[in-house]
Amino acid sequence: TLNDNKFSGTIPDLSGVMLMTLGMDFNKDMPEIPAADHLPSPQSLLIMKLGAGEGITEIPHNLQIPRGVQVLAFTGGFGGKFPTHFFDTLEALPDLEILTLCDFDVDLSANHQDPMVYSSRSRNSFSGPVPEEISQLSKSLLMLSLAYNEFTSTDGLPAPLKGFTEATAMYLQHNKFSGDIDPTGFEWKSMHVLNIKNNTL
Repeated sequence: TLNDNKFSGTIPDLSGVMLMTLGMDFNKDMPEIPAADHLPSPQSLLIMKLGAGEGITEIPHNLQIPRGVQVLAFTGGFGGKFPTHFFDTLEALPDLEILTLCDFDVDLSANHQDPMVYSSRSRNSFSGPVPEEISQLSKSLLMLSLAYNEFTSTDGLPAPLKGFTEATAMYLQHNKFSGDIDPTGFEWKSMHVLNIKNNTL
């Protein structure tokens, strides 16, 4: 992991390196996200955490994600529009189980059901309605976090989240969701953790 440093300049070529986790968040002087041919071996990389470098506001349209990634996190500094075909790209990742649009750590010593520890130390600023296209991931994701953003809904919980039948945890806290919660149509048969605090529901 390279996070929480002051690296700057060109990112080294990591191709051929057998890494399970790549953390590149909280390097605000690092101006770029690595090109696909500089990423670790796609057969090894399971966890990928990316934070925006100085001058980056949107997720790069040419970002290519190793096919074997199971956990993908955009941890801070991102906002604006999602790239065209972004959710098509994620849907094509056969092993992707966790998508989070905020910073997180895992408390392995936790003696409760929810080991995920979320932080607002470097927020993203995605805003507006939750994209309809996110529903493409509804049959594959086990955990989804949209926490600590500025997503909006005036009709309770966002409709694109209704079909996440396999999800066991969903984190929606610290957004701008409002209105009454109508459970009609929500098929969350596997849900164990639902965090909706700090909205106006």
